[in-house]
Amino acid sequence: MKLLVLTPEETLLEAEKTAKVRLVLADGGSIGIHPGHHPLLAETREGPVEYGEERYTEAVPVRAGILHVEADQVTIYTSGWAAEARDAPSDKSGPLEEALQDLEQDLEGEE
Repeated sequence: MKLLVLTPEETLLEAEKTAKVRLVLADGGSIGIHPGHHPLLAETREGPVEYGEERYTEAVPVRAGILHVEADQVTIYTSGWAAEARDAPSDKSGPLEEALQDLEQDLEGEE
């Protein structure tokens, strides 16, 4: 299953081989999505999007948005990362963390 987290300006996350996705809907309930899930369109709440192959091994915090599930693709339309993603110290080093650091530097340069 493919997971996309999109803003109007860019793709924040693209994960090709995802077996599970879990996030919080606007009503406060949590939803888990697995391959073969029925089509769905729902409003989401700000919080972590957890995903992985066998277990929920990754999590990224995003702002509230829209969840769209169709075929084997999960797309989350949002306005960006949640505040905790910008403020939390990161002891990880990977493409996502590097992209966040680059974005923070760009924003600081605009002030």
